[in-house]
Amino acid sequence: MQSRLCRSKDMMAAVYCVLMSVAALAISPETAVASTAEAPCGRCGLAAPADRGAAAPATAPPRAATIVLVAAEATKQSDEDAEGASLLTAWDSAAGAPSGWRVFSEKPDAEGSPWRLDADGVLSCRGTPLGYLATKESFGDFVLRLQWRWPQGKEGKGGVLINFSGEDRIWPKSLEAQINAGQAGDFWGLAGFEFTGPTERLKTIEHAQFGRLTHLPRTTDAERSAGQWNDYEIRAEKEWVVLRINGREVNRANRGAAAAGPIVLTAEGSPIEFRNIRLKALNGSGQPRRPAE
Repeated sequence: MQSRLCRSKDMMAAVYCVLMSVAALAISPETAVASTAEAPCGRCGLAAPADRGAAAPATAPPRAATIVLVAAEATKQSDEDAEGASLLTAWDSAAGAPSGWRVFSEKPDAEGSPWRLDADGVLSCRGTPLGYLATKESFGDFVLRLQWRWPQGKEGKGGVLINFSGEDRIWPKSLEAQINAGQAGDFWGLAGFEFTGPTERLKTIEHAQFGRLTHLPRTTDAERSAGQWNDYEIRAEKEWVVLRINGREVNRANRGAAAAGPIVLTAEGSPIEFRNIRLKALNGSGQPRRPAE
């Protein structure tokens, strides 16, 4: 009986030593390795766990180096890089136009400018006399973004002209992205400006006053009702011009090798408002287009 008890105690002691050795490995691998050089346990012959404070001998394997990966800080893209430079920065009272723009009117002696820029950055036009506001700088490949709206209950006529060349007139040779109420998104080639598009929608008209006109109707209606702001985006890159209204593509045309020209906002007899006019030049789209001579 006594020998059975002794054997039982010896087994329990052996289990205890194994458990203590495993615990030592879990707590500190280096210390557990070092402890194997200590005197064995008198009960089971396994190495007794060393004091946690004991230092590992020189033969202990080195701890693996900890690698810390630090992500490089991303370069924040400025609003100007993302959206382009603002074309409404200040008002030139002498010119009666925003800085960098000029006014053309069919009645140059008319009193006061039909254009006004308020403190909130809204550019308004009373619509008369007929004419336009044109940038002094020419642009070839670009993304033009702006917002426009008609006053509540006063839908009317207007447009944005690009690739303007030739003399000032009503209306100059250019490609018009139309914003007439109910027709926003149509393309018009004015005064003989040539472009191509789907033949089933493309029409050419000989007009007694305005000369040869080319018309490409929009593919869908996307404009909002009067009193609400509309988002307008014209992307002119290489041969193609793509027009989006409120995020939806409504038209595209091939303008060929049209020369660079001013950006033009028309005054066609109707009050209209613009804001957030921004332009981003696309210098990477090929050789810059030269202004028309």
